[in-house]
Amino acid sequence: MNRTLTLVIAAAAVVGTTGGVVAATMATGPDDEQPAARATDASSPSGTPSRTPSGTPSGTPTSGGGEQPVPSDDPPGPGRPGDLLWANQRLLHDGDTEIEIDLDNVPYSLERAAGGWVVTVKTSPQEPSFEAIYLRPDGTRQLLGETFGDGDVSPDGTRYVAQGLDDPNQGYTVWDVASGEQVDGVLYGTAEGQTATGHAQFVDDSTVATGWRDDRDVELAVASHFDGSDDRTVLADDLVGAWSISPDGIYIAGTVAGSGKPGDTTICAMVMRTSNLDSQVVDCSLAFPGLPSWSTDSNSVLAEPTDGEGDGPVFQPLAANGTDQLAAIQNPPVDAEVIRGAFLDEDVVAILTGGDRDGDPLVGTEVWACDSTGCEGTQRLGDDVATAVLGRQD
Repeated sequence: MNRTLTLVIAAAAVVGTTGGVVAATMATGPDDEQPAARATDASSPSGTPSRTPSGTPSGTPTSGGGEQPVPSDDPPGPGRPGDLLWANQRLLHDGDTEIEIDLDNVPYSLERAAGGWVVTVKTSPQEPSFEAIYLRPDGTRQLLGETFGDGDVSPDGTRYVAQGLDDPNQGYTVWDVASGEQVDGVLYGTAEGQTATGHAQFVDDSTVATGWRDDRDVELAVASHFDGSDDRTVLADDLVGAWSISPDGIYIAGTVAGSGKPGDTTICAMVMRTSNLDSQVVDCSLAFPGLPSWSTDSNSVLAEPTDGEGDGPVFQPLAANGTDQLAAIQNPPVDAEVIRGAFLDEDVVAILTGGDRDGDPLVGTEVWACDSTGCEGTQRLGDDVATAVLGRQD
């Protein structure tokens, strides 16, 4: 077990045993110019995520002179990038923070935001329809809106973008998370009869990626500025699943069809540069089970082998450049179903497993931290794993 993984376990142990078509708003420039990276955590000056609790809650005053910090009645806030983040219907866990949330419906996605978290909960058993909710550490909440598909929190944590079901323009809505007010929107494609496909992601604080389908039923990735600068297509292909842009904005990963021939149901993992439509690398031995999860250094994205046979690794990182061969992530050492995984940092993957294993009714959900060398369990709960979701780090 390497030191990086050990630090993740140490931070998690503090909590105890009770984790289409694309249109992006991006800075213009030469095809190979690198977009601005997402902001790093302000509490880590070097930009390297810290996984160990600070011991002093954010905002806690100190008395100076080497004395102990003055206790604060303020509730603990969101963890740092790299801290284990996950939730179920009744509890949210973020590093050394645990709060009761008591959601009415099953959570679908979870992200940190400024001063809290944004969680989406399912509102339909058939369609990807959700409520987006801003959760505060004191347990209060702010409903942002009814949404369709995948959304995203801005790098500065102040806004959330998603396709709004109440948007009269049938585009994408940007909300201020603290107030719940609508502060912006993305309408690319609506004037030309294109259809929003329900996927949105911030690339940086002034750039958002949104999904559209044209009249030929082709899914597009388009770059658009909030300041009204020209849009730019970053992907035009037959996507058959969710897509995600790397934290540095340089790469996009998504699921595409295999040969495209009639009767061929093969799905394949695809990565490419957002600045070059001809840079696609397709690997049909791998696929993304849902929204692709990127490592925090943007060097790899988490995929699954498509053969699905034997006792081999469930998760295989795919190199962003499409050529480097990366070591597989080890499976949790239990006879339990692996539900989902998500990168915690550049090496460690959080994994959810479920089931009443070994006749222990207290184990409905287990959360693991795994890398290419092994795994360590972090938390065990009796709650049904179907009610649990891993938080996004990217």
